Amino acid sequence: MLQQAVEVHAMHDPTEGGVATGLRELANASNVGLRLQADQLPMLPEGRMLCEAFGLDPLGVIASGALLATVPVAQATSAIQACNAASIACYDIGRVATPDAGLLLCSQDAPGQLPSFARDEIVKLFEVEGVE
Repeated sequence: MLQQAVEVHAMHDPTEGGVATGLRELANASNVGLRLQADQLPMLPEGRMLCEAFGLDPLGVIASGALLATVPVAQATSAIQACNAASIACYDIGRVATPDAGLLLCSQDAPGQLPSFARDEIVKLFEVEGVE
């Protein structure tokens, strides 16, 4: 399906550490920078609600079941269409950049750095106060 529809340059499963960690790992392994659009990162309303309720950053919460893929920019629309035809949600969330561009997460306000997480945000739910 996707591999037959477009040229896939890289793919990564962003499970533990969430989408932000998966994007960092993908960029590091490919030796590239990223310029991502915060408003284009999909989030289920239920996930957003739970993250807000528990004080978790949704970009650092386990993203099991998601897949990050990079394709040539000219083929992005074809990739999205191929996934949608197979009933797979697919989104254009940004662009690959040169390594010196860094890992940027751009919002309407201004570009900022893609957050980094030492561990998955979900672990916060299992921490006992005062115990490390």
